[in-house]
Amino acid sequence: QIALTNCSSTVIATTTTNAGGDYTFSLLPVQLPTPKFCVVQTNVSGYTSVSGTSGYTRATDTITISNSGATSYSNQNFGDARLNVVLTEDGQQTIIAGGVADYPHRLTAQSVLTVTSLGENSTQQPANATDAPWQTLLYRDINCNGKVDAGENLISAGLPLSLKANEQVCLVQRVYAPANASMGAQHIGQLQASFNVSLANPTETITGSSIQRQDTTLLGSAGLS
Repeated sequence: QIALTNCSSTVIATTTTNAGGDYTFSLLPVQLPTPKFCVVQTNVSGYTSVSGTSGYTRATDTITISNSGATSYSNQNFGDARLNVVLTEDGQQTIIAGGVADYPHRLTAQSVLTVTSLGENSTQQPANATDAPWQTLLYRDINCNGKVDAGENLISAGLPLSLKANEQVCLVQRVYAPANASMGAQHIGQLQASFNVSLANPTETITGSSIQRQDTTLLGSAGLS
């Protein structure tokens, strides 16, 4: 939605953009406040304001326009983007003590952004004092086959990672169970991507993160018996 205001609390008119993002207010010149008026945008859900034409303030998503007495004020444009990365998916496997579980994940950028970190948080239950710690490593899955192949490296070696809109990166979170892990124990490995976006107008950096994914590994009798 787009609103025309007196740059304060008075709304003079409202409208919505068409499919191409165009909008129009049809008013008499005497209806425009002096010495200035404002055009204010309300974003569509999932979008973030990133820019605007001359007179733009991102904090309020407002363009301030001087009333020059003109009969038309064109090209008052707002720039919005879907600043997010989508991380899939949750996983669960049962392995034996000393075993390994691989969990595939896909990371997709919805706009031009930089992935700055991929945070891993591990917990094991029960936390028996005699059990050695579980280990998790996160690999970049170059061929997206859901496995760690020869020559594929830890994703940390490739960070920060610049992505284009709709560009996808495949990952594998590998979980190692200690050889002395207690039967019935479980490990929870949580994964979350953090990113930033650099704006040009105004010069600013926006940060964000994906939703958190969880891989649960159970200790039991894996396979057939």
